[in-house]
Amino acid sequence: MQSSLDNSTLCRYFSSLSLSPTSTTATLRPVPPRKTGCLAVPHVPVRTVVKHSKLGKMKTVKAVAKRFRRTGSGKLKFWPPGNVHNLLSKSHNRKCRIRRPRYASKSQAKTLNKMLIGRYS
Repeated sequence: MQSSLDNSTLCRYFSSLSLSPTSTTATLRPVPPRKTGCLAVPHVPVRTVVKHSKLGKMKTVKAVAKRFRRTGSGKLKFWPPGNVHNLLSKSHNRKCRIRRPRYASKSQAKTLNKMLIGRYS
């Protein structure tokens, strides 16, 4: 490449290569990066997959079965953790709040219903 090229020729050259120059100056416009279809998102393991046996029967996730109870209206009721150890460091209001049951939201209940397929069906 010749050194006597003007800025428009350089810009056309770099844009055709889809490369940006290593040092951008005020006269050269950097080329925007290419848009790709997939993003590089790290995989975080989450226990939302329901396991199946070889016979095709869905299994109950026992960790969910022992923590949630189905109410008469069909909601999933659970008690928050933290009511066993280190109670001296917690305030009275916090301990009362922990004793009260809570209910799973709709999006949580959708996943939990799949995990509780053997129970409450």
